Amino acid sequence: MRFSTIDEALDWIYSFINLERDLDKRRRSEFYGLTPIRKLCENLGNPQNYYPSIHIAGSKGKGTVSFLLSSYYIKCKKKVGLYTSPHILKVNERIMIDNKPIEDDDFLIYLEPIYDYVVSIKEKSEKPSFFDIFTALAFYYFKIKQIDIAIIETGLGGRLDSTNILDPLCSVITNICLEHTEILGKTIKKIAYEKAGIIKEGKPVIVGRNKKIARKQISKKAKNTHSRLYYAPDYIKVRSDKDSIINDQIYSRYEIYLKRNRKRIQQSSRLIGLFQNENIETFYLSALVSEKSLGGLLKEYLLLQVIKDAYWPGRLNSKIVSDKLFLIDGAHTPEAIIKLVKTIIRFRKENIIQGDIAVIVGMMKDKNHIGMLKNLLKISSRFYFVELDKWKDSKVDNYIDSFKKLLHDHRKEKRIRFEVIKGLDWSTDEIIKKIENDYPEAGCILITGSLYIVSRFANYL
Repeated sequence: MRFSTIDEALDWIYSFINLERDLDKRRRSEFYGLTPIRKLCENLGNPQNYYPSIHIAGSKGKGTVSFLLSSYYIKCKKKVGLYTSPHILKVNERIMIDNKPIEDDDFLIYLEPIYDYVVSIKEKSEKPSFFDIFTALAFYYFKIKQIDIAIIETGLGGRLDSTNILDPLCSVITNICLEHTEILGKTIKKIAYEKAGIIKEGKPVIVGRNKKIARKQISKKAKNTHSRLYYAPDYIKVRSDKDSIINDQIYSRYEIYLKRNRKRIQQSSRLIGLFQNENIETFYLSALVSEKSLGGLLKEYLLLQVIKDAYWPGRLNSKIVSDKLFLIDGAHTPEAIIKLVKTIIRFRKENIIQGDIAVIVGMMKDKNHIGMLKNLLKISSRFYFVELDKWKDSKVDNYIDSFKKLLHDHRKEKRIRFEVIKGLDWSTDEIIKKIENDYPEAGCILITGSLYIVSRFANYL
């Protein structure tokens, strides 16, 4: 084999342009395009054409919807490939079959033909990125393992995303908000245009709850491609009406209302948070439409089992440890934080959260820090700011002065206490112990700001 360990292989892959980490290159248009991934997959025999697929884009919820669809088709006795990003604990999580990460040995074996081709490339314009290589590896692995269906999540945007060489059964677009504005555009309209780029000629598109301006842009693309558009709220309405603690975890009870046949269903789930309402709506309709595209019928009893059993790390997970409630959520946009805060306020009213809330925050440089922090101030007066990743800029210095100004402008300097923990050598146990000693009034510890923070608190998932 070309590499003896996965770490060696990853050193090679990470040597290529990585737009997840290199914020400066993100802003340069020459690093976007589908030519490298097309050439790479052509060399592999276009593996993405050997199985049906569902292609999913969006700003929020696309990972959860992808995971739910994978889980549904697994329960339908199909062999399912799932490609998502980023990973939480280990890079293998990005490429799964039947929700199980690719083994290290398989990773190395199926990377070989990709390596052989890439080192032979002479044209600079055909050099792949980190994400191109991962995407090609996923497509190739799924072909060799003879999966029945693939659930493919976009990495960034849609129109120029590496995954957009698919010809899927259907496309799915979840909620769109302002994100990666330096690349996708500074308005919802421009971002929706990029996300809608995954819609293919004559193939249906399922759209989750969205602002009118986003729906208008998506509808325009669907009309131009003669694609039938299914808007989830027209077919289904989901609301969580009660939360409770079962076996040291929070469960939400959902009421699912199917508008076409006026049917109401109740189902409890470990999927918690007000944002899950729209995710479940989009999942339900995507399963229905994709089954139709496959010539089958929706198996509602299996779909409800998926909702009941679902657990997706980093998307508002809860756990009681030593009488303290831990909430971990990878929310990294103001819109996501707003829904998180509303959920926490509801938990307070239900007495699920008792005592004060301490917040551990880690954020990347390219995020709307103040938009997130001003909402977190509504639920907490104690913050611990941490740095996360040696590859991405998560330095607290990027936003701490703005946070201090926010406190000053709102006359909260005396009421809010915070601590900055710089560097990457901190341990989760030390921070938790510090909170317990310094802030015994805290009955809840919230960990949020980035999906990258989740891996550091894996013991509390």
